[in-house]
Amino acid sequence: ILTGASQGIGVAIALKLLELEYHVWGISRHAPSFTHPHFHFVSCDLSQPSHVIQTCHHLTQTLPSVDVLINNAGVGYFAPHEEISDQQLIDMAHINFLAPLLITKHTIRPLKKSQGWIISISSHSSKVPSRLGCAYASTKAALSHFQDSLFEEVRKSGIKVGTLIPDITNTPFFDTLSFAPSENPLSYLTPECVANGVAFMLSQRQGSVITEMVLRPEILQLDKKGKKKNS
Repeated sequence: ILTGASQGIGVAIALKLLELEYHVWGISRHAPSFTHPHFHFVSCDLSQPSHVIQTCHHLTQTLPSVDVLINNAGVGYFAPHEEISDQQLIDMAHINFLAPLLITKHTIRPLKKSQGWIISISSHSSKVPSRLGCAYASTKAALSHFQDSLFEEVRKSGIKVGTLIPDITNTPFFDTLSFAPSENPLSYLTPECVANGVAFMLSQRQGSVITEMVLRPEILQLDKKGKKKNS
């Protein structure tokens, strides 16, 4: 089960999992542009907790097993905190943190049976003070802490829990923001870099768990695009 499967990092992870011969159930509002016989699109608005719970019930009652859960979906708004709209704050809290909590809760039992993996995609913003992005960074920090705590809770059951923490990644995430990675390829990760990190986590021998992986570009270089308008 993979959230945020419609673009960017989610598409790269989906394609990597398909390459590794997984059957992928991709959760997002919109279907991705690719098709594959082992990819199954699941429409769900992760900003709506009731939709998330209904989707979880459907998947856990339908799928014969769950081997991997990847909480990838995320949204970010960046501005002085008082300028970010109430709805944007709610969306970040719901999509970045509440949705992973709910989906994880409803898949823990089947994951115990398969002794599977829970991988969440956090952000390097979770590790440092984030001026103009304090709410976004806080939701990602909460997600990272949840993952660390969850591993201590479920590790005896055989579930593996890992957090992948990418820094600036060249994806549509930046399309509506006032900044973006520069054109220098050393200044950003690619979605495939993150997908390869997921594959590396999954490739570990039974009994060895990578609980945290940080990926960062070689240099820091951002381009400003002008002031972002909040919706």
